[in-house]
Amino acid sequence: MVAVPESVMEASRILTPDMFDEEKCRNAFSTIVAMPRDGMVIDLPSVYGKIDRDLLQKGIMPMMINSAGTSTAIQHFNTLKGLYIKRKCYFKAIELLVGASDTK
Repeated sequence: MVAVPESVMEASRILTPDMFDEEKCRNAFSTIVAMPRDGMVIDLPSVYGKIDRDLLQKGIMPMMINSAGTSTAIQHFNTLKGLYIKRKCYFKAIELLVGASDTK
């Protein structure tokens, strides 16, 4: 199981809510990062009551189970950040192509 408090601190250093494409993921990230600031412990029962259950079961729990520690979690966070950067570049390239082919 991942070292949750350390991982959350690292996640908040690497990621921001706007890096998540889906609103459910943005909300889950914001909720989990805010929990320690609000004096809450991050554990399964606490998180289960605060975020989308489907996302928890299909996304967050498998990641936590497959993360052997903080270093593995950091790799996941950096992968998410890389995907965000690629997504932004893709949409910017589409915007430039559309602009270049626009015949006014």
